[in-house]
Parts: sequence; C-alpha cells; structure tokens
Amino acid sequence: MSIIANDPMKAIAPDYSFPGFEALCNSQKSTVPGSTDMDMVATLMAIWKATNDVEKIMWQAQLNEDILRKEDQARLDQSAVTTSSLYS
Repeated sequence: MSIIANDPMKAIAPDYSFPGFEALCNSQKSTVPGSTDMDMVATLMAIWKATNDVEKIMWQAQLNEDILRKEDQARLDQSAVTTSSLYS
C-alpha cells in the first residue's frame, strides 16, 4: 500500500471555475460535445470527490495499520523485558 502523507479529510477541493483551470475544462469539454463550462466544473469536482473519498478510506486503513504495528511493537518490547528479567 502506498503511503498517504497528508490527511485527505483536511483536503480542500480546487475551484475548477478559476481561470487557471480553463485549459483542463476545455480539454474535458472537447470530449463531451455540447457540454458547458459548468458541466465540466461539475465533472471535475465529481472526479476530485471520488478520488478524495478513496484516499479517505486508504488513510483510515493506514492509520489502522500504524496502530496495529505500534501494538505489536509494544508486545515485543514487553516480551523482551519479561524475558530479560527472567534471566537476570
């Protein structure tokens, strides 16, 4: 599993209506004849949201794995302490 560095719960969707996204919207419009700028903004937002939703699931799985890894390490550390005190 790839590591997600930033919490997707805190991610803010871009405003695809800004001029900086005009080329992206135009490229999308060329694939869907008769579509408007607002159609493309809505499509891009839906894509962003779907991606973000998947990242949220992956983020939670990553947090769960981290917790399990820490619990396993704590058990190993405790076992090592117990074992070493038996032989002391």
